[in-house]
Amino acid sequence: NAESLKSGFNTYYESLIKNYNHDRSEVAKMRSEDVQDKFLESLELLRNVCNSANVVLADEFNFSFNDEVSRIFQMEPRDKVKVMEQLAAVENLVKIIASSGVSSVESLVRPNILSETVVKEAYAKVYTFTLVLKLEPESFGSLLNKITNDKQFYYRVNSVRLVTDAQVDKDLAPLLLQKVQEPELE
Repeated sequence: NAESLKSGFNTYYESLIKNYNHDRSEVAKMRSEDVQDKFLESLELLRNVCNSANVVLADEFNFSFNDEVSRIFQMEPRDKVKVMEQLAAVENLVKIIASSGVSSVESLVRPNILSETVVKEAYAKVYTFTLVLKLEPESFGSLLNKITNDKQFYYRVNSVRLVTDAQVDKDLAPLLLQKVQEPELE
């Protein structure tokens, strides 16, 4: 019985690795020109996906890859692999965003640039992303569900901050708890 459980766990763990570890090590063997072409084509494809879904992007928006656009050609092979792995995650994330009623992508940041985020899970390479999006409140639940239930990538949402329109803030102001003032002791 213990062997059966161990075998089942190993099968499950292997499936996690297969599903969530998007290895792009083949990039290390590609010619620099081909990597650069693939990278730039991918960024253009992301812009087209957003455009076709009416998601507004700033001019020259590079989905957090501003630095890499100018230097991917001369990067070390291991760094090209990391860039392409992160780009695959961003591609998938942008497709989710485009299908979720987002009106604009204000920013997409990779705080750790090419470093992996250290986590307990060993079955996936983990990179941190910070998104700032504009969307209608009705679309927010759909977006969050699609991100957390994605079958291609393991996205873990660590925090969410919502900012509402001024009118909503004004309507909610009467509901705010008043700060209790401490009596002064003499």
